[in-house]
Amino acid sequence: MRRLGTVLHLSAQGKLILKIEAFDASRTKLGSPVYTKTNRKIGWLHDVMGPVRSPYAAVRVQRGVRAESLVGQRLYTR
Repeated sequence: MRRLGTVLHLSAQGKLILKIEAFDASRTKLGSPVYTKTNRKIGWLHDVMGPVRSPYAAVRVQRGVRAESLVGQRLYTR
């Protein structure tokens, strides 16, 4: 698994906002599944935004996942 970033907060629309730590656009596509460190799928990469040198990501959370509990955690992609 590749580290995507750390969850900063939950948006008003219910998406997780992450500070991206390592992003390779050639390997990580919008719609890619996103996982916790315990390999639990929590949603999909919805959007990448912000400056190129310091991007952020929005992750759409799947049903049954308590998004508030993920704030401060690192998330990963494959």
